[in-house]
This record gives sequence, structure tokens and C-alpha cells, in this order.
Amino acid sequence: MDYVLLLAVLYLMSAAQMAVAPALTVGDATPNLLAAAAAVWMTLFRDERALVSAALWGLAVDLQSGGRLGVSAAAYLLAAFALLRARPPAPLPGWLMMAAAGLLVLVITLAESVARAVRAGSALSSEFWQRWWECGIYSAILAAGLMFLSRSSVAIFGPDEPGAWSAEA
Repeated sequence: MDYVLLLAVLYLMSAAQMAVAPALTVGDATPNLLAAAAAVWMTLFRDERALVSAALWGLAVDLQSGGRLGVSAAAYLLAAFALLRARPPAPLPGWLMMAAAGLLVLVITLAESVARAVRAGSALSSEFWQRWWECGIYSAILAAGLMFLSRSSVAIFGPDEPGAWSAEA
């Protein structure tokens, strides 16, 4: 059930990234909705499913960007692996999960931005860092909001562990 839900959310967020994200542009900052949703998904799961979902999210970003396959997938996988290594065994409080999702988005967007800059052969100038910071913070705020909504819906409708979600409950 988790993977069916993952594919449905992945499809919806991919469509939103292409259709809605340009309308959400503030100044020069366009949010990375896929990174925000991936960070929430990876933060919610406390096991190896985060690695599988990270690979799928990264592949979706690679397919949308039109660049080389695997660059974003590698960035997402590295972020998920680091998150798995740093995650405590007990569930985190809601505010800390929101902060973790936001920090994970910053790491993902930094890795993607550096990979794009290296691939294009451009220098990591102050303009590069400012653009990454604007887009990263914007996407991190969206990730924190998505995490709040997902934690709130779990608190209202079901158990705290997403793996326990089922149609029978």
C-alpha cells in the first residue's frame, strides 16, 4: 500500500512541479515541490523504504529536468542515507520533524544546484549561492508546511506510524 501511495503522490507532485510551481514563483525563486514532498516522505518513514522512495523521487526530478539521468537520484539517495544514519529510533516531535524536513530540502537543493553548476561548467559565485538559498528556503518552508499537514492528518485520522496506514483502519 505504501508504494501505491508513493506512486500516486509522486505523479501528483510531478504534475504540480510542472504546472503549479511556475505560478508560485516569488522574485527569482521557484519552489522545488518534488524536493519538498520527497523530504516529507523520507522523514516520515523510519526504515529502508526511504531509500526506495528517494531513488524514485530523484528519478522523477531527473526525467523532468531533461539532463543526465542519475544526478538528482544520487543526491536524493545520499540525503536519504544520511537521514537514515542520523535518525533516532524513537519518533520525533512534530516541530522537530518539520525542521528535519526543511533541512533535508536544503541539502537536496544544494546537491542538485552544485551538480547542475559543475555539469554546466559555471563558477560557484555569490549569485549562485543567493539563488540556491532563496529557492532552498522557499522549498524548505513548503516542506515544513507539508509535514505539518501530514502530521496533523495522522493525528486526526490514524496512527502515528505511516507504515500502519491501511484501508481497514
